Amino acid sequence: MHFPGSLTTKIMATVGLFICLLLAILAITSPEKHWMWLLDTVLLSVVVLLLVWTWPAEIITDQHGIRTRRFLGLLSSHISWHEVGRITTVQEFGGLGARLGLGAECLVVAARTGTVTIVHSPRHPDRRRFLLELKQHGVNLGSLSDA
Repeated sequence: MHFPGSLTTKIMATVGLFICLLLAILAITSPEKHWMWLLDTVLLSVVVLLLVWTWPAEIITDQHGIRTRRFLGLLSSHISWHEVGRITTVQEFGGLGARLGLGAECLVVAARTGTVTIVHSPRHPDRRRFLLELKQHGVNLGSLSDA
C-alpha cells in the first residue's frame, strides 16, 4: 500500500528551495562585505535544511513492513512488522496547527528499539487505511483501533 506525501507540500518546498538557490546566487555575486556573505550563507543553509526536513515522506507498507522514503529517496527508514513497538499520536509542530484549527494529529509508529520512527501526518492520505494495514499485519493498535 502506498501513502504518498502531499503534492502541495512538495511543490511549496520545491519553490522554497528554488528561491533559496536564487538568493544564494544573489548573495555570492553581491559586492557586500565578506561577513555579510557568510551570514547570508548560514541563514540560507538553515532554511534549506528546514525545507528538506519538512518534505513529506512517502510511506509504503508491504508484506515485509513499513518503509519511508524522504526527499527523493535520499533519507529512508524501515521497520519490519515484527519490530513494530508502539503506535502513538502526537500534535504536529507542538500543537500549533491544532490551535489554528488545522488537522495536526500524527500517527507515530516506533520500532521496539526506539531508534526508528515513521510518521503518518495530516499530509498523508487515508489515515483509516493506514491503521487497517497495521491491524492486518498484527500490530496492536490499543486505543487507536476505534479511530
